[in-house]
Amino acid sequence: MKPTKGRVVFYKDSVAEYAARIVFVHEDGSVNLAVDGHDGESSFGIQAVTQGDDAGQWNWPPRV
Repeated sequence: MKPTKGRVVFYKDSVAEYAARIVFVHEDGSVNLAVDGHDGESSFGIQAVTQGDDAGQWNWPPRV
């Protein structure tokens, strides 16, 4: 699936996985994300994130 603005994805860091929204898609396919904190109130931005399963990457949520 092609990433587009507004889509909800998961962002993984070295400790946990977070819900995030795609806010910009770069020509190379990397994305900028607005990442939601676990407390539901804090958030942070991260730029030029590539898709994958490793720390520092984003991926689609699993279908359930």
